[in-house]
Amino acid sequence: MNDGLSRQQLDQFNEHGFVVVENLYDREEMQALKRHSIELCLDSSIPDGHVKWNAKVAAGAVEKSGAEALHSLFRPQVVSEAFRRFLREPKLTKILVSIIGADVITFNGLVIFKVRQIGLGFPYHQDMWYFDRGNEIERSLGVWLALDDADVDNGCLWVIPGSHNLAIQEHVLPEMEFRQQEYREVPGANDMPEVPVEVKSGTALFFDGKLLHRSSENTSDRDRACYVIHNTTADTRFGMNEFERRSIMRIHGDREPQYLRISMRRNDMTRWSVIAVVAGICAAMTASAYAAEWSAIRLDDFQRSDGIEGDLKGINFADKDNGWAVGDEGIVLRTKDGGRTWENHGMPQRPAPPEGEGGGGRRFRPIPTPRLRVHALSPTTVWFVGEGGTAVGTKDGGATWIFPNTNMGGGSRIVDFTFVSEQVGHAVGDNSNIVRTTDGGATWTSQLSGDRARVGDNRILFEGVSFLNETTGLAVGATGLSMWTRDGGDTWEAPEEPLAIENLFGVKFTSESEGWIVGQEATILHTTDAGKSWTRVENAAQEVYVDLYDIAFHPTDPKMGYIVGDGGMILSTMDGGKTWQKEESGVFDALHGVAVNPNGNVFVVGGWGVILWNQPATVAAD
Repeated sequence: MNDGLSRQQLDQFNEHGFVVVENLYDREEMQALKRHSIELCLDSSIPDGHVKWNAKVAAGAVEKSGAEALHSLFRPQVVSEAFRRFLREPKLTKILVSIIGADVITFNGLVIFKVRQIGLGFPYHQDMWYFDRGNEIERSLGVWLALDDADVDNGCLWVIPGSHNLAIQEHVLPEMEFRQQEYREVPGANDMPEVPVEVKSGTALFFDGKLLHRSSENTSDRDRACYVIHNTTADTRFGMNEFERRSIMRIHGDREPQYLRISMRRNDMTRWSVIAVVAGICAAMTASAYAAEWSAIRLDDFQRSDGIEGDLKGINFADKDNGWAVGDEGIVLRTKDGGRTWENHGMPQRPAPPEGEGGGGRRFRPIPTPRLRVHALSPTTVWFVGEGGTAVGTKDGGATWIFPNTNMGGGSRIVDFTFVSEQVGHAVGDNSNIVRTTDGGATWTSQLSGDRARVGDNRILFEGVSFLNETTGLAVGATGLSMWTRDGGDTWEAPEEPLAIENLFGVKFTSESEGWIVGQEATILHTTDAGKSWTRVENAAQEVYVDLYDIAFHPTDPKMGYIVGDGGMILSTMDGGKTWQKEESGVFDALHGVAVNPNGNVFVVGGWGVILWNQPATVAAD
């Protein structure tokens, strides 16, 4: 016998797929955890991706702000030491150990705020459907911890006893007027016998990852918050993207989390290769090698022997030879031979102020940009933007750097930018922020408020921007956000109807009439009339729960295009986007950027600093 569950409780868990443990924590502890969660959500320094807002508020159906507009705090252990300590408390871990064994890994979690009168229900689903994608996982164990009292009126949990014995079922988009982005449902589950789990604050439900469960809407005048924790065994091997990996913790036992290593596989349609990114020592690849089957040169995708750590977020080519790849931790990589070799160019350094003006006599200091994006106007003129609203450029290929006197975006993170000429550029990012330069990057001015949005106003985040011509451009972002300019950025207006309800991550116009948007849950939108109308494109990535981040087309052959996203996803089209097929990338981490240089070679960058390249069969070696 163990110190966790009793034999009777274990028998109940094995038979029904769940067990309720009453009074595991006291009400005061739960209310303190809830208050801390709300404080984190309203903290402007919390990184993007952790706070999600109620879908009704995001759609404008109800007017709420602050704590009254929240939906969830995602992966709180990443941003809070208090949550990390909570996960390792013996009160919790001894029960987990009694169910799944001594080695316990927590890999996911969220605090859900089902706010009074507007809290949305979650349809019947199995957690393992979400987790069995890119991971080698046999089992998961969930904990549903009541921070508030939960009953039928304020949206308690409902379960189907014994459903954990079923295989992982098909999950589809539910037909709901308002739904949170992550919602999927199992068709026919509503016809199965179900029971409500009405509990008091401090009670915990431990449940199998295959158990069918849902929650109802909160129609009461009482809030209903809960903390959900997902655990597995140390035998699981994770292939999650870099954002997800940061939440993985060993909470009991001696075995550390395991990760799937990069492995390359041959694909009949195209041949992809991982390029070695080295600091000063490059492994050259010849044109004749493009026809060969490649294996990963950088086999260790977790700790780099070359000393270059961090994820790559963007890639851009100025011509067939000169390109740049940039990312987290200020990584700046450069190629001068068409992408065959990449050198660590080093993070730009901002001159420190003179002694007596806060510089302390230091000569240089790094610019505050742990995340960078890049746009190359020519082989020598290149601009970078990133965290803290920073912009930095070079006009001599990186020998010297230009630091504008103005801090673009008032310190907000800049996510994407583009230049329509050598003098005019547009950038978008956090907090409804759109800025413009008309003097080649020397100064940047706000075209849309860069001030912090009201708490609860969905923390409006622009993710992508693209221009059809010098005057007409489109910015897209969170929860289907889109803004048009028709006057070169002087004014920006939202369309009457939203383009989508999903988060939109990338936009690219290939002509003055044709454009593409990619986003959450394999969303691909297409226009052929300069954005007057958009159609949703079916694609091969919709069979899994995957986000798409970037899109690029061949510079001279518009029929050939590529899209990249989570879980090593690469989609390609050879018919101008009529159909999109899934490629075998050979990696499982998120792929953030894609570029096609003038030679037609395709380059993809992503998690753990990986670079992939491909030469389509229709493109001859140079």
